Amino acid sequence: MPLGVFAVLAVALPFLFAVTAPPSPNFWPLVFAWGCGGVLAVGALVRGAQVQTRAQGGRLYRQAALVLAWGLLLAAVVGSVVGLLQYLGQSPGARRGFTPPARGRRWATCASATSRPR
Repeated sequence: MPLGVFAVLAVALPFLFAVTAPPSPNFWPLVFAWGCGGVLAVGALVRGAQVQTRAQGGRLYRQAALVLAWGLLLAAVVGSVVGLLQYLGQSPGARRGFTPPARGRRWATCASATSRPR
C-alpha cells in the first residue's frame, strides 16, 4: 500500500472517529486527531528533507494538496453515507460510536434554525 493512501487516511479518519467515553467525551477524538496530525507532520518533514530543487518542492506541494483534497473528499463521502443511513434508519447502530436517531429524524446539524420537530 503506497504511503499516499496512509496519508489520505490520516487526513480523513479524524473526521470519522466515533469513539467517545465519559467523563470527557472529546478526549479520545482529540487524541486521535493529534496522532494523525503528528503522522502527517513527520511524513512531511521526511519528504521535505529530500527536496533539493525548486521543482521537487513544487511537486511535493502539489502532492500534499492532492492528499489533503482526497482525504477531505473521503471523509465527506463516508460521513454523508453514514448520515443518510442514520436518516433512513439503517445506520450501523449496533456498532460502537454510531447512534441511530428515530426513523425520518435528522440531527441538529442538518436542521435549519426555523425547522421544528414534529
